[in-house]
Amino acid sequence: MAASNTSGISAQLDFSKWDFPQERIWWRKSDFEMACKICTFVPLIVFGLYGNFMMVYLIARNRALRTPTNLIIANMAVADFLTLLICPAMFMINEFYQNYQLGCVGCKLEGFLVMVFLITAVLNLSVVSYDRLTAIVLPMETRLTLRADKILIGCTWLAGVLLALPLAIYREYRVRVWRNFKERYCKENTNVLPKYW
Repeated sequence: MAASNTSGISAQLDFSKWDFPQERIWWRKSDFEMACKICTFVPLIVFGLYGNFMMVYLIARNRALRTPTNLIIANMAVADFLTLLICPAMFMINEFYQNYQLGCVGCKLEGFLVMVFLITAVLNLSVVSYDRLTAIVLPMETRLTLRADKILIGCTWLAGVLLALPLAIYREYRVRVWRNFKERYCKENTNVLPKYW
């Protein structure tokens, strides 16, 4: 209750009467620090993108590799590929600048996309685990068919989107104007999202 009351009071206050603490104002990280982080991230991103792309490409091009298990692995590679394509860039932009640079749309999409890809990958791991269980422990039981596999792949993405939806709905882009600084940030709804987490 106190958290919601505090955020309500904060939204009503006129911060333009006060200075933002001068020692806490910075616009972006130093060029050296940004270069170090980019040089660390980029090789990992490129290597991961290449590996996941090749996995999907080989399974798509080779008919013999299109087994139910391999399709699930390809789906996991797609989720990992999208994670590597989108999430590190958002992370670096947030890390490099003091103010939130992604705007209203970025605020809604940032946490949502990360969580969709994460949940989808985890659910795919669960499906692979089930498939391996039936192959090794229960060889006489019904194994996954291609049709069932495609349904499961669709379900993993649908579940990922539905489970991550609160992060798109209950995040808000805000601007707070101080006398000497214009603060931009992305804030989670403190009434709803703690229950979600």
